[in-house]
Amino acid sequence: MIIVLAEVFRQAELPKGVMNIIFGDGPGTGSTLVRSPRIQGVSFIGRAETIMQIRKDTAGDFGKHLCFDLRGISPTVVFEDVNIVQAVDAAARAAFDNNGQLCASGSVIYVHRSIYAAFLQMLKAYMQINPEFYMKVGPVVSKERCDKIRSLLLQARGEGAMFMTGGIPERVPNRGFWVNPTVLCNVHPDSRLAREAMLGPVAVVCPFDGEEVVKLCNDNPNAVSALVMTDDLRRMRRVAQHLDAELMWANCRLGGELGAGFNDIRATGSGRKACQRSRDEFTTLRTMHFPAY
Repeated sequence: MIIVLAEVFRQAELPKGVMNIIFGDGPGTGSTLVRSPRIQGVSFIGRAETIMQIRKDTAGDFGKHLCFDLRGISPTVVFEDVNIVQAVDAAARAAFDNNGQLCASGSVIYVHRSIYAAFLQMLKAYMQINPEFYMKVGPVVSKERCDKIRSLLLQARGEGAMFMTGGIPERVPNRGFWVNPTVLCNVHPDSRLAREAMLGPVAVVCPFDGEEVVKLCNDNPNAVSALVMTDDLRRMRRVAQHLDAELMWANCRLGGELGAGFNDIRATGSGRKACQRSRDEFTTLRTMHFPAY
């Protein structure tokens, strides 16, 4: 894919040196690059362990711009007053669009206890009658990712989780790293399933009783985004204001004014992204004073 991108830029006659592609591993090539005094800025999206290593490698270079974005986990919160049919559709698409391989994927779905059982059954039926969730969901990005998902699903089964849809992928896939869209219930909120970024087509559904769900969401420091579904506008605003997520949707999904940008909050990274903020992240301001003539 990277080679194809490079060819596109070459055919577009991008001036030489504007973009350079260097292949190599993280500990060797990556560390050498970020330590170089000729590199004035580093932007990285990925694991916390790698970000910590980059911070160590650049600790002595105070002038180097750093912008990090962690792979996070994002909650969907469904209150009892919402249209349950619309809520099921929104929650399913939030969890499984792009194969669940977005840091903003709604992989943990909190549902008010009064509609929890009905929501689960409707979500299961919805997945069964919409083949697009199976036809359009491709393989996960790598064998390592497939193995990680498999290990977490094995742990979930050992903890007594119930598989509403999907299952545990094969240990050695024959035709690609496929993971069927999987919905789990009976998962404790403190389980790794509800706290780690799965980055695959897996969703965990948990019940809640009231607006203390905000605390459940905020207990996870890696909440990148959040989707809140309620017909009560006061509650919508109140909950959204208290959720620690850098990007928020209310009764909608992956829409809105992307030009507004968003900021990293807590452990989701360090930087400003989208629109002008992306440019400002690596812009150094210089102030010059001149005498009046």
